[in-house]
Amino acid sequence: MRHYEFGDLKDFKERDGDYLNYDSSYQATDDTYSLVNETGQVVAVMGLVILHEGVAGVWAVISDDARGHGTAVTRYARKLIKRWLYIHVLHRIQALVRVDKEEYKRWIMLLGFEYESTMRKVTPDQRDMECYVLLR
Repeated sequence: MRHYEFGDLKDFKERDGDYLNYDSSYQATDDTYSLVNETGQVVAVMGLVILHEGVAGVWAVISDDARGHGTAVTRYARKLIKRWLYIHVLHRIQALVRVDKEEYKRWIMLLGFEYESTMRKVTPDQRDMECYVLLR
């Protein structure tokens, strides 16, 4: 795992239906990290956006190339979440997950998040998202 660098998403293989705004939105914070496999290929990018004091949003884009590396991706995500909770003195972290992505819902709950609500028409194509939270 390392800090995100511009261009990390150049050869990134998006999963079907995921939203990936090539590089621009991922540079908005210093709290963005890339998970790189043994060949140097970026297989996941994870970041945190402070919404206001004590509250942040977390996001991740995980490549199709990450399949087979699920344990490592989960381990690093847990480390990042612990780091963010401590460094930013957070009492709430939230994540939005597409309602039709069961695999993502299972993963976010594996990280300790709980379902909070369904948010209507959140995406550019007006899809609903589910909000998951981790409270401290």
